[in-house]
Amino acid sequence: MKHFLGGREFFLKNKSKFSLLIIAFLTALLGSILFKFDFFVNWREKISDSLFVSQKVDSPIVILSIDNRSLKALGRWPWDRKIHAEIIDNLKKNKAAVVGYDVNFPEVSDEISDKALSESLKKADNVFLPIEVEYIVQQGEAKSLNELKPIAILADSAKNLGLTNIHPDQDGVIRKVPIFIEEDEGFRFKALSFQLVDEYLKKNPEINLKEISFKQLMRINYEGPPGSFKTISAFDLLQGKVPRQELENKIVLVGATASDLHDEYMTPVSNGKPMSGVEIIANQINTILNSNYLYLIADLYQIMIFFGLSLVIGVLFIRFKVIIAIFLSLILFSAYFLTALIVFDYGWILDLFYPLVITSMIVFLLTLNRFFNEESEKKYIRKVFSQYVSKDVINELLVDPKKVRLGGREEELTMLFSDVRDFTKISEKLSPKQLTDLLNKYFNQMTETIIQYRGVLDKYIGDAIMAFWGAPLFEKKHAYYACKAALLMIKKLDSKKSEWERDYQVKLNIGIGINSGKVVVGNMGSNK
Repeated sequence: MKHFLGGREFFLKNKSKFSLLIIAFLTALLGSILFKFDFFVNWREKISDSLFVSQKVDSPIVILSIDNRSLKALGRWPWDRKIHAEIIDNLKKNKAAVVGYDVNFPEVSDEISDKALSESLKKADNVFLPIEVEYIVQQGEAKSLNELKPIAILADSAKNLGLTNIHPDQDGVIRKVPIFIEEDEGFRFKALSFQLVDEYLKKNPEINLKEISFKQLMRINYEGPPGSFKTISAFDLLQGKVPRQELENKIVLVGATASDLHDEYMTPVSNGKPMSGVEIIANQINTILNSNYLYLIADLYQIMIFFGLSLVIGVLFIRFKVIIAIFLSLILFSAYFLTALIVFDYGWILDLFYPLVITSMIVFLLTLNRFFNEESEKKYIRKVFSQYVSKDVINELLVDPKKVRLGGREEELTMLFSDVRDFTKISEKLSPKQLTDLLNKYFNQMTETIIQYRGVLDKYIGDAIMAFWGAPLFEKKHAYYACKAALLMIKKLDSKKSEWERDYQVKLNIGIGINSGKVVVGNMGSNK
């Protein structure tokens, strides 16, 4: 029972502090629930996009661009397939290591052109054609529905078919791509990017790559904004203007970059400018070659971070003034953001949205809590002390309420006691009502004088008044103000004496005693 009462007393004493921690905890709990159920996922992804930092691309990837210049020179799209055959022949001549074609040929053209392209594909023996699969995602796995692939003569002539699907998020931004898609029979389509890397490694066995540890969707670690990879115009290749060393032993991607062909998408590094589909594939390949895979931090660890941030901010608001606590909270979030940047370089994505929201909410709510608590405290101080101290003293106490909590400590003060001489005889001559009226008039005059000279009224003891100077606020001239108050008390009594003696038929005289010295001073009594 003793421990229970002691705990209850401790809780009541620190109630305001506990309320700050409870607010911080509940805010973290709410944020964690919203996080776990994927609320505001678009905002989370958009803020995480800020972690990408553009860097110089050093890669064996070359984009052979079907650009506006090539379209103007070679004719409107789609080109005759003999042109594609010529492109492939030139790439073989320049000894490209592997070729990824981001142009689909799902329909028959004419027999001669289709055959010419088929022959070029067979001779090159290193060209991968695209396949696009309509799919659904069930329990994190992509299931095939329909396929869009090259006609049989071309599909059979190519080295293989590679998956070129993209997986736009809800906001239409391409952050991840499927690397495998399963069919009911268990066959898996493999992403074009992975197939190109596999073929490239056969010709460059000295390159060692990390094994991937994800199943279907791979996050692309973009190197920079659109245009970051080396790009050569298809027309320049056909004109023989491309030096052999620019293509030799390279991974060459052939695809559309002309905006009129509408193969462009928004990416985390777009900055308002869409990126061509072929360059998105280039970023996929570069992610694999550099083993720069990106992974989300496990939900459990992320939620633990939410609670850690929240409780630290709660403690800051307990230990420091509001302005300092807000400043330190900003520093804390900045440190978290810096940590997110650092761990991003190692392939881990820390959530930025919820820590920002949780930090903002806690700072706002705790500031509000502190404001209302301080206002309540000020009202309490004003209510309690306005009865027996001057307004100047109250205002100083409101600036620093801690000065109220003296609690019982030794101070150098000046005490004043005054009483009415022969009060017993006076009380015998007056009725209770007359006596009360006289004392009220007398106490009003004396109390006003004490408060006027920065004194604290301690108590009335019958006809006696007790007051002191020097607490709860330090007052260097406490003895001086006590003496000034005593002199004015006598003066006020003299000014009212004749009137009171006439009205109540009594003789009024007072005695005043003043002494300075060490006393124990504090607020004493019950909690109420």
